[in-house]
Amino acid sequence: MTARRQRISHGCLGLTLIELMVTIAVVAILAAMAAPSFTSLLGSYRVDAAAQELKTSLDLARSEAIKIGPVNPDPDAHVTEVCPSANGTSCTSNSTNWAPGWLIWSDADGSSGMSASEIIQVAGAANSSLTFTSSAASTVKFKSLGQIKDTAPNFTISHAASSTTRYVCLSASGSSKVQSNSC
Repeated sequence: MTARRQRISHGCLGLTLIELMVTIAVVAILAAMAAPSFTSLLGSYRVDAAAQELKTSLDLARSEAIKIGPVNPDPDAHVTEVCPSANGTSCTSNSTNWAPGWLIWSDADGSSGMSASEIIQVAGAANSSLTFTSSAASTVKFKSLGQIKDTAPNFTISHAASSTTRYVCLSASGSSKVQSNSC
């Protein structure tokens, strides 16, 4: 009985080189098949996150404008603005590209010019795989009652590899929403 046990235990000591190579090949093939769908999924998450970040910034700007509203009864006298910004300290004029980032500022002193103390929030650059544009080369200005001062641009955020696109839509009342269909 002892000789028989030794013979059985010697046959199950490990893997052969061929078995190991076949296992590695199968894992490599499965990983190669999964990589494109993972890239697409990751791109979709990036688009959703960027759209929600912009919506949150727009909601914050509207909230700040409303918060200052009772201080100044003239709704056109005070604005809170969201604008594209490449450097985080000033607005980029006449740009439809919001991928470098944006900032929120409130003209608290009524000077119509931005100072460092008036900047509320700075959003950094979007992921380089995203296309991030507005429908018009303009900023978003909120009056002290929360409405849009001028015509509001709508935003398109897309990722080419995943074919995912989200739209951030603004209404004249200042409310924003993220949707899959164009505004």
